[in-house]
Amino acid sequence: MPDEVANEHLKANAVPPVTASWHTIGNFALTFDGYKAIGQSECGQLANRVNREFSTNVPFLQSLSVTELRACLFFEQRRFHHFGCEPLGAARIYINALLEAIRSRI
Repeated sequence: MPDEVANEHLKANAVPPVTASWHTIGNFALTFDGYKAIGQSECGQLANRVNREFSTNVPFLQSLSVTELRACLFFEQRRFHHFGCEPLGAARIYINALLEAIRSRI
């Protein structure tokens, strides 16, 4: 498990590019513990709500804090870890958008 990185210590060059492997993105996602930051059930609720909203309102991500964005990315890593596969299609587009939103906010 990668070491945690607090938002205030996060640098834009630490955020993987959207072309990075799922392994690299997953490791980055684990540098933030969304369960610890906002609570386990709250993290899942936030991630599911943001994912639904993103499908119809892409700019919505810009209204989220770095903590919220990283919690969503963390939850997606956990989700696909449990699925036992890499995100493809719309799921990967959403994850890429989370990465770009995180990079733009730091």
